[in-house]
Amino acid sequence: MVNKVMNELTPVKKSLLGRNKKPTMKQVRALQYISQGMSKRQAMIKAGYAESSASAPGNMLMKRAGVKQLLDSFKLDLIRAGLTGEHWANKILEWSDATKIDHSQTGPDLNVPDYDTQIKGFDRWHKVMAPESEPSGIKRKLTIEEFIGGDNAPK
Repeated sequence: MVNKVMNELTPVKKSLLGRNKKPTMKQVRALQYISQGMSKRQAMIKAGYAESSASAPGNMLMKRAGVKQLLDSFKLDLIRAGLTGEHWANKILEWSDATKIDHSQTGPDLNVPDYDTQIKGFDRWHKVMAPESEPSGIKRKLTIEEFIGGDNAPK
């Protein structure tokens, strides 16, 4: 679906005023790389943006009119396909009540809670509802003892 939409939108050359309603080739490439799992910065550099543009705080890629138009068309395609917020809420509800059949050699098969699926469903819900507020660049947290004690703290 992503390739279909990207092929339908023909990139245009950058206008002097930057009011393009269609994404530029660089924007399309950057979005493709982002959809493949790259960070915005890596995707922009690979798409041909200067490192300074890609590294600038709050880079403007996602705020450009062409990119907004492309993302809006993705959203409409998802809604038309039935992938709405209500759909995902119902799916998470299914995960929270998931069951499995326990095949017993000595007794009848039983329908039992599938805790593994329920926990995974909760983890997905929690990731959406309470995203981590810490920056992803944290390598290690200090304990109070390490902070106060410096080099003398236990390791």
